[in-house]
Amino acid sequence: MERAVSNNKLVRKSGKDKRCSNRSQRQTATFACFNDRNDFLNHQFLPLVADGNLIAVWKMKQTSFFASLENLAALYHFEPLAAEVSVYPSNILLAFQDAKSVVEEANKEVELYILEKRENEFLLATGKTYSTKHQLYFFPLEPVYKFLQQKDCRTSSKLLLSVLAYCFQVLQLPSFTEGDYLDGCYEYFKEWLESENEEEFDGESIAEINYAVRAGKKLAGQCKKPHHLRAWKKRMKDFVPSNKKDESILKIAKEAYSLYDQFPTLTFHHNISPSFNDPSGEGSTRPDQYISFSWAAEGWLQEQEFDFVNNDLQENAAIDEPIVLQCFDVPQAAIKHDDTFETKLFAFLQNLSIFLYNDL
Repeated sequence: MERAVSNNKLVRKSGKDKRCSNRSQRQTATFACFNDRNDFLNHQFLPLVADGNLIAVWKMKQTSFFASLENLAALYHFEPLAAEVSVYPSNILLAFQDAKSVVEEANKEVELYILEKRENEFLLATGKTYSTKHQLYFFPLEPVYKFLQQKDCRTSSKLLLSVLAYCFQVLQLPSFTEGDYLDGCYEYFKEWLESENEEEFDGESIAEINYAVRAGKKLAGQCKKPHHLRAWKKRMKDFVPSNKKDESILKIAKEAYSLYDQFPTLTFHHNISPSFNDPSGEGSTRPDQYISFSWAAEGWLQEQEFDFVNNDLQENAAIDEPIVLQCFDVPQAAIKHDDTFETKLFAFLQNLSIFLYNDL
């Protein structure tokens, strides 16, 4: 709390007041002596904290934090600082800094965080970040759209739709058809073409963007139909490849189904929380900015897309990546940060991107 400071200045005069120069010097006042040591008993003082509920909140936060700290210290074998090391909230800061240095020195792959479990309760958690290596995971839909129009590829087309259904319905991958980041990029391209009137681009460029949005939304609508997921296993079992492209489709379908079978409900952002790397969110690359369905696999639109994204994101200091947490609100038997899902997911996303750009 800030202390109130008076603006009045106390001025000490160095000489006698001129108005009193002709008057005789005043006698020093005298007072009777008495013992006032118990005079405070006659007064009622206000408490330092007027709100008793605030004290209760502090106690809850402090108690939950140091209980969590005990669980952390037991697993990492160190002596934690006690709550009495300082007053609240300095004691939490000091104890956290001490524990952070010990834990992160013992395990170079993790960071220590303070989380709010529920209202007015703190807990400690270690987090292991899965590195996406600053790659762009874009998945062009134009090759899929063209492939689905081939009448002699209906069986393989259905299997491919099952894979994309998993991406849209379960993984919930961002898409330019869903109002995500790339949708804004395409709108910017249109405005730029209309305002700048570049000679190298004519009306056909704007028409291509409009076509991409219409066709992309139509394809996304197909991928959202539930029966593609229900029929996935049977389609894969009955599918007999007749060429290399079919073999590539079956391979990517099996990889995706293995991920789906092991983690049937997990989304791509299951362990991604923007608040960890950049609480303000202003200087961090969001997941939909580096993972998304796009439209073109080649041509000017694809080139503009990559140039725009790279230029737009190069100044960002952080990136929202998956962080696997181990929470210490209860005692833990062993150090564990299971990133199996993230490892398999991003391997699949890499292979899906290569397949759509090169093999379809």
